[in-house]
Amino acid sequence: MTKTAIMIKVIVFDFDDTLVRSERIKQNSFIDIFHDVRGAESLVRASVAGNIGKPRSDVISSVLKKLQENGFFVKANTVALLDYYLDSYAQLTRERVVNAPEVLGVVDTFKKISKIYHCYINSATPDNAIKQIIQLKNWSSYFYGVFGSPPGTKTGNIQRILSQERINGAEMLIISNDLSDWRIAKRFKTQFIGVTGEFSDWKKADNILVASDLQGLPAIIANLK
Repeated sequence: MTKTAIMIKVIVFDFDDTLVRSERIKQNSFIDIFHDVRGAESLVRASVAGNIGKPRSDVISSVLKKLQENGFFVKANTVALLDYYLDSYAQLTRERVVNAPEVLGVVDTFKKISKIYHCYINSATPDNAIKQIIQLKNWSSYFYGVFGSPPGTKTGNIQRILSQERINGAEMLIISNDLSDWRIAKRFKTQFIGVTGEFSDWKKADNILVASDLQGLPAIIANLK
């Protein structure tokens, strides 16, 4: 029996290393915001390396915990420290990410598919920050919605989009460089296309379609079975 084409109605993109080559920039920025803590660089690097792909609040909290365990910031207010470094990180990464190299084919792909599908962004970057980045890149017109986390979660954002669009999982396509998004796709039974990012590890995923960039994406989507 010949399989019929899947009727995709909604496409949800991750952001970092899916649309913009920004994962390395963000990892380096975690290290850079702690440059004034003398003697802590190796601790910071190890903690950041162990939390790749996690929300910035989780990464910075992990770094602060490791530093405090090793005698740094012993008498400091942890909540105030977290707020300070989150703010420092947001300021540092905003310009860096906006000016980061785009994944090959991204704008041409947006121009084509946004006329056919309802497109969204679902990012682990905080909601206000990712919305601002999309505006600064002049991409807002391509998307029906841009969702970050916090305040929501990436899983919750997918549920929200499904409900908002009144579709089932088979009518949604998630595109990401992150294995965690593949797991979300499996949970909601959506379609999924992986993008090769610097920290991607698709060996842990089974039966997955992976693209090195977005140049041929419209054709790939059209041929999904």
